[in-house]
Amino acid sequence: SHLQNLPAELKLHIAQYTGKNGTGVDLALRQTSREMKDIAEKTLSQRQQFLVKNGQALEDAGYTVDQMHRLAERPVVQQTFVLTHGQTLKDAGYNGDDMNDLAARPAAEQTFVLTHGQTLKNAGYDGYAMNGLAGLPAAAQNFVLTHGQTLRDLGYIHYVMNALARRPAAEQTFVLTHGQTLKNAGYNGYAMNGLAGLPAAGQTFVLTHGQTLKNAGYDGYAMNGLAGLPAAGQTFVLTHGQTLKNAGYDGYAMNGLAGLPAAGQTFVLTHGQTLKDAGYNGYAMNDLARQPAVKREAVLQNLTSNS
Repeated sequence: SHLQNLPAELKLHIAQYTGKNGTGVDLALRQTSREMKDIAEKTLSQRQQFLVKNGQALEDAGYTVDQMHRLAERPVVQQTFVLTHGQTLKDAGYNGDDMNDLAARPAAEQTFVLTHGQTLKNAGYDGYAMNGLAGLPAAAQNFVLTHGQTLRDLGYIHYVMNALARRPAAEQTFVLTHGQTLKNAGYNGYAMNGLAGLPAAGQTFVLTHGQTLKNAGYDGYAMNGLAGLPAAGQTFVLTHGQTLKNAGYDGYAMNGLAGLPAAGQTFVLTHGQTLKDAGYNGYAMNDLARQPAVKREAVLQNLTSNS
């Protein structure tokens, strides 16, 4: 080509301006000829030199091209951390962005991850969640390291473990003591954390009636909501939950009905099946139950006459 026939000094000058935004060299020049490869490598920017030298090692550590470019913009000390520990972090479940994040963290957090990464991976952690845990106090870290596998068996995912690790010890103990019972009642980790923060009376209510409520269509979040209602509302659901489930109610709608006046509750219990057959769901029945008696009866009469 005409470019290859130019004097070497002129080609070197031209190469210096072929990179993106006029900086460095277009790396594609390295593939045109041996001479152009030598010229290109003389004019590589510092960032390009890093990528040329370390690209293969970073690819082996699971980096994408974009993640490599982001690392190339980081300080040398962060790049060195990744190049030194990249394979270990990859084996612990890290991707390139999470490695870049860890590289910018204090040495104590990096050491925590390098020491406990495999244990945390076995407990279901990914790199993002490990970085989050690494920034927590030592007591929270020790809680996860000690109980991570137990919590995973209870259905906890890493982010929810980190959240529980920040809670008071009494709440952590509640989950560890009653987690299996709650899991059997349909709870996930988020809902267990929520229940752990409720007063003891609410916790006792769920532990006592959780299986009954599960059979009535409740999940953990709805049970937590019911646990915060007055005793009369709880008794209403326990008495009529199965009937309401058959009428198309879920736990959240039952909680809504439990807070309505007795007249509205009686209306739904009496006419729930009719309303379900007419296409009403629990939330729509609750809306109707809030209406004055005259309007409720008019709607019901209209449905009956059109059936």
